[in-house]
Amino acid sequence: ATATELAEMIGESPANCSWHLRQLAKYGFVEETGGGSGRNRPWRPLTHTLSWGDSDESGEVAAAGDQLSAMVYDQEFAALRDWQAWRRTDPPEWQDAANFAQSVTWLTAPELAELNDALVEIAARHRERLRDPSARPPGARRVRIFASAVPAAPMTAAVAALNGVSSVTTAAALNGLLKELLAWSASTSLFFALLDHGLHRPPEFVGVLASAQGAGSIAGGLVAAWLIVRAGENAATAIGLTAFGLGDGICVLPRLPAVLAGKAVAGAGLAVLVIGFTTALQRRTPGPLVGRVSMAAETLTAGPQTISIAAGALLVSAVDYRLLLLVVATGMLSAATYLWRGRQMTSPPVSPVRVVCRGGDRASSDVSGGRPPSTR
Repeated sequence: ATATELAEMIGESPANCSWHLRQLAKYGFVEETGGGSGRNRPWRPLTHTLSWGDSDESGEVAAAGDQLSAMVYDQEFAALRDWQAWRRTDPPEWQDAANFAQSVTWLTAPELAELNDALVEIAARHRERLRDPSARPPGARRVRIFASAVPAAPMTAAVAALNGVSSVTTAAALNGLLKELLAWSASTSLFFALLDHGLHRPPEFVGVLASAQGAGSIAGGLVAAWLIVRAGENAATAIGLTAFGLGDGICVLPRLPAVLAGKAVAGAGLAVLVIGFTTALQRRTPGPLVGRVSMAAETLTAGPQTISIAAGALLVSAVDYRLLLLVVATGMLSAATYLWRGRQMTSPPVSPVRVVCRGGDRASSDVSGGRPPSTR
C-alpha cells in the first residue's frame, strides 16, 4: 500500500503516513517494493508478527510494552464497537459467520500457555493470504481476529471456596456428617459426667468448657476456607472430624488444662467440618433447590441427633464416661476416614482464567502482537 492509500484507510494525512512509513523502514518493519514516486510509492511489511510483554522485561522496556498493549486493546475494542454499529448492514451470511465468544474456566499456567498457543495457531491459519493476494479465494474479505486468554482477577479465599472448588457428592458428605453427629450428640451428655466425676466441678462450670470450644471454633472458622481451597470440601470436612475426635479423646484425661485444650481442638474441628459440609451442599445443589435441600439435610440430621443425646444420657449412668468418650472419638475418626477416602471427589482449584475470542470484519491492521494481547 502507498502512503496515500494508508491515509485513506486510517483517516490520517498522506504526509503523516509517509513519515511513519519511513520510520518503520528505518527499524526494519517495512520496505519499499519499487516503482512509484513520492507518497505514491508502494510499501510492504517485512514481518506480520510482533511479540512483547515477556515476564523478564523490566524498567523502560516493560513500561513501553504495557503502553503498547494498552494501545492494542483500545484499538481492538474500538474496532469491535465500530463493527457492532454497522454489522446489520452486512449481508446475512457475513452477519451469521461473525462471532463473539466469552468464557471463564480454571486452568494451570501450562494449560493457559497451551490454550494461547492454540489460539495463535488458529489465528495464523490463513496468514499466507496477507502476503500473497493470489491465495485469497473469491469472496474473501479482510477479517479482524482478536483473542485473549488471561488470568481473571484473584478471588479471596472465602469467595473461591464457595465459587471455584469442584463440588463433592452431597450424599457422601451427608453420610459422613451423620456418622459424626451421632457421636458428637452423644458426647454432649458425657461432659456433665466429666465435670462431676473427672474435674469435680459444679454443672455451671460447663460454661467455661463452652468458652474454650468457642475460642477453638473461631480459629477453625478462620482456616476453613483456606483448607477448602487447597484440599477440597471432602478433605476439609475429614480434617475437621479428625480434630473433633482428637479433641474429645484428649478430654479423657481428668485434668483441667487437658480438657480445655481438648475442647478448643474440638471446637476448631467443628467449625471446619460444618463449613466444609455446607460448602459441599451449596456447590452441588442447583440454585433454585438450595433451600429445600438444606431443609432436607437439617431434617435428616436433627432426628438422629436427638436420639443420640438421649442414648448418651442413658449410657453414662451405666458405663464409665471415659470409655464412652473413647468410643465417641473412635466414631468421629471412623467418619473422618470415610470422608478422607473420597477426597478425590473434590479437588483444589487452579487460577481462574478469562477467555475471550472475538471475530469480526473490518480490520485496520494485519499486525497485532504482544503476549499480553495474546498474539505473536
